[in-house]
Amino acid sequence: SDFMAQTQQALQESLTSTQVTASDASTQTGLEAATTNLFNAWGSLATTPSSTTARDALSSSANAFITTTASIYNGLKTIKSGLFTEASSEVTDINTLSTQIASLNKQIALVQGTSLNPADQAGGLVDQRQALIEKMSGLVNVTTSIDPSNANMINVVLTDSPTTALVSGINGGGTGTAPNATNALSVNAYAATSALTITATNTSGTLTVVPTGGKLGGLQAMDNYIGIEDTATFSTGTTLLDHFNTYINNVITNVNGATSTGFTLTGAAANTNPSGTGNFFYKNATLAASTGAFDLSLNDYYNVNKAVYSSTYIPAASSTVGQNDGGTASTIASMISTSGNTANISNYIANVIDKVGSDTASAKSNDAAQTLVSTQVSNQRSSYSGISTDQEMTDLMSFQRAFEASSHFINTIDKMYQTVINLGA
Repeated sequence: SDFMAQTQQALQESLTSTQVTASDASTQTGLEAATTNLFNAWGSLATTPSSTTARDALSSSANAFITTTASIYNGLKTIKSGLFTEASSEVTDINTLSTQIASLNKQIALVQGTSLNPADQAGGLVDQRQALIEKMSGLVNVTTSIDPSNANMINVVLTDSPTTALVSGINGGGTGTAPNATNALSVNAYAATSALTITATNTSGTLTVVPTGGKLGGLQAMDNYIGIEDTATFSTGTTLLDHFNTYINNVITNVNGATSTGFTLTGAAANTNPSGTGNFFYKNATLAASTGAFDLSLNDYYNVNKAVYSSTYIPAASSTVGQNDGGTASTIASMISTSGNTANISNYIANVIDKVGSDTASAKSNDAAQTLVSTQVSNQRSSYSGISTDQEMTDLMSFQRAFEASSHFINTIDKMYQTVINLGA
C-alpha cells in the first residue's frame, strides 16, 4: 500500500466525478479549440491565399493559440507552487507534533515514576500522545518504537529513513544531541525550475529525505509528476510539463518547417524577405525558433498586433507564384488531421486520456482490497484506548496510513489532468 495506490484510488474517485473521456474532451474549449482554430485558419488561407482578411485571421488565431498555451503552462506552474506552499505547512505541523509528542513523553514518564496511581493519571496523557502520533502518520510515513531508556516513552522515526529521528525520548522537533538528536523537517523555497525537496536537520547536519507516504510524500510525488519548468530547451520526459512541451514543440517544428521554405504573397522567399521571417513561431525578442510552451511567441512580422506586421509576409505559397498559391498553407492545414502527425491534437489528448485510463484500471484492481482493510482498521481502532505502545495498535496504524491521504489528493489530481488538456477552459 504505497503512495501510487493512494493516488490511483484518488484518481479513480476523481474520474468518476468528472467523467473525463475522449468524447468530453472533443467538445471542450481550450487547447483543442485553439489548435483547431489555428490550423483551420491555415486552411482558409489555402483556399483564398490572396485574402487580407484570411491572413489577418490567421495571425489572430496564432495569437490565441499562444495565449491558450501560456494559460495551460502557467496553470501547471500554479499547481506546482501550491504543492510547495502546502508542503511547507505540512512540515511545520510535523515539527510541532514532534515537539508535542516529546513533551508528552516527559510528562508520562514523570507520572509513571512518581504517582501513586500512575495508570489512571497517565492514561489521558497516553491517549493524547497516541492521537498526535496518528495525526503525524497521516502527514508522513513514520515508525514508532519504545524508547530503550524508558519504557513509558515512544520514539518516532521516518519509515523511509529509519535513522532520521523525529522524536527521541524527551527530544523532538530538532532538539537533542547524539545519540538522541532529533530532526526538524523543511522544504526548499518554491521555484518552477526546481523539484520539491524535503530535508531533515539536526545538530549534526542536514540530509535529504524522500518520504513515500502520507500527505507530505504525496505532495512530493505530485511535484515530481508535474515536473520542473524548462527555460532553455524542453525535456522529452514523462512529466506533465514534459508532455505538454513536447506537443507544443511538435506544432512549432511542423509549422516552422513549412513556413521556412514557403513564399510570401509577392513570391519572395519567406526566410529572406524580410530577414528572419522564416520561423512562424519564434522565441521572445529573438529570431530563433521557439522550442516549447515556455518560450512560445509569434514572429513580429506575422503578428497583426505589431507595427512591423504585413499580411503579405505570411508564407502561404509554396512557390514564387505567390499571389494565387496556397500550397504551404494547405500543407500546414493538413497536419492537424494527418494520422500519426506529431501536431495532431487528437493524438495529444488521446495520450493524456490513455494515461488517465491506465491509472484508473490500476486503481480498480486495488480498490476492493484496500477498502476492506480500511474498514477493518477503522472498526478495530475504536476498541483501543490508553494502550498506544501495543504492537497490534502500531500495526493497525501502518495499515491506516495507506488511506489517510487519498481524499486529500482528489482535487489536485483532477486539476492537473484538467489543466494539461485545459478541459472546460
